[in-house]
Amino acid sequence: MSEEQEKKKEKTIRDRIKEYSSVILNTEELSLDEASQTLIEISALTGNINDEIWRCNRIYLNKLDEILSLPKMTVNRAEIKAQCSNEFNDLQLAKNVEKTATEIVRSLKYRCKVLMEEYKTSGN
Repeated sequence: MSEEQEKKKEKTIRDRIKEYSSVILNTEELSLDEASQTLIEISALTGNINDEIWRCNRIYLNKLDEILSLPKMTVNRAEIKAQCSNEFNDLQLAKNVEKTATEIVRSLKYRCKVLMEEYKTSGN
């Protein structure tokens, strides 16, 4: 495995999505090849993002169940307490990563479409 692949492996999915977002935001003229490659890479992370959401959801539900098992705990109070937990925070962060990835994919698809149209109209 190359050094670059090792570094990518060490980063979290969230870090990688932030990195893609930053590169896209700070690149003045994103080429069709760059946009396509980034689109492929982010799309490949979709399964990992969904796995992370599922994992965080299970942990959060376990926390909610734990709180519900306390004496005299109502469902409403348990939900409020659970939503103040680190488990809920982790779940929300995972969902935000999914939303960010989805928006980046939409943006890149649009960029690719525009670049393809420019290419066609330029007569190449």
